[in-house]
Amino acid sequence: SPQSRVEPPQTPTADAFAIDDPRSFRPKTAATQPRTPEAVADQDYPEDEEGGVDVLRALEANLIRVLRDSELFDQIRGEGRPWGHIKAFLRERLPKDLDDPDDFAFILVRTALRELFGAEDQGWESFKNENTGATWVRAINQP
Repeated sequence: SPQSRVEPPQTPTADAFAIDDPRSFRPKTAATQPRTPEAVADQDYPEDEEGGVDVLRALEANLIRVLRDSELFDQIRGEGRPWGHIKAFLRERLPKDLDDPDDFAFILVRTALRELFGAEDQGWESFKNENTGATWVRAINQP
């Protein structure tokens, strides 16, 4: 009897994660670029140890760009915003099937603040709001 050939599973390419959605793994500007193989190859996706796309780092980078382009970013540069508000902003934009989205968003707040403003107590600070007792953050020493 003839044996049927079984194809090995395909590893997803970076383009497999490019969806036009706020929770997208693709950078915001990439949605307007042509989807040719050359354009996909030119994308700056973070890589993992094996040279594949590091999906979580790509997700983090995308969310940090979304935060940078938001009104919330301007509020952090001004009076500041509650840590929990920033966490909620990021969490709302996470893929629904992500494990521990609350923890991921909580950790991402600090990562985003470092990326956008620099080191804590040099580019941004956390403080207790006198009226609410909640932890807030604001940019400091910004031009």
